[in-house]
Amino acid sequence: FKGSAREIFVVQVNVDPEGEMLSEKDMDPVWHRTDCDSSDGKCWFAGGPDGANYPPSSVRGLRSPIAVVADIGVNLTFIAKWQMEPEFADGTTVKPGCPIKGFDGVQVRVFMDDDEDFTVVQPDGGYGTGPSGETALYAFLSEGVYDATAPCSNFDGWTDSSSVFKKFNVALGAFAGEHLHFEFLFASDAMLEGPGFWVGEIKVIGQGGVLYEEAGGDPAMVPYVYMAAPP
Repeated sequence: FKGSAREIFVVQVNVDPEGEMLSEKDMDPVWHRTDCDSSDGKCWFAGGPDGANYPPSSVRGLRSPIAVVADIGVNLTFIAKWQMEPEFADGTTVKPGCPIKGFDGVQVRVFMDDDEDFTVVQPDGGYGTGPSGETALYAFLSEGVYDATAPCSNFDGWTDSSSVFKKFNVALGAFAGEHLHFEFLFASDAMLEGPGFWVGEIKVIGQGGVLYEEAGGDPAMVPYVYMAAPP
């Protein structure tokens, strides 16, 4: 598939490390489909079942099922809103020079051909900052997503709360020529939880039109269960 514009991406999520089959609830208690105020009436929701808060100490991805070829003018667009653990900036850092603005959160990453090389990408306008410019989220460190050798930008993400859905754009032109999967990565620490994170109307749009649109009939996004800390 390497030379094609769209590649199938398959993740085995129904077998645990001992080889036993997992129930749908066990497979992914975080990302699931729900009704929401989107154009097709559906969103992906990172949260607990039946209105419960998301679980503590959890790392879960929501990945695109096909690869798209990035180019100048190619953009990932979506709507999102969230209600996470409240923002808390007290001077604590994830590493020297990287002060935290909060604990739990979500960020967007893109993966290259081999699904090992990845980049944390910034939406237009960024993920927001704390009262003194803080950007880092503690859960990305405490849950082993990244260690202290990672750049400060790897710890960026949305946290706290937004009152309504907002539209976001992530430019992918910097990866021109690469076959990319994109991922919404959720992480929570061991302390307080919140209702969760909603995302919908997920599209990749290029100069020639839509390259991926879940609501338009393309394969659905794939909840990705990290049995250990993600790469």
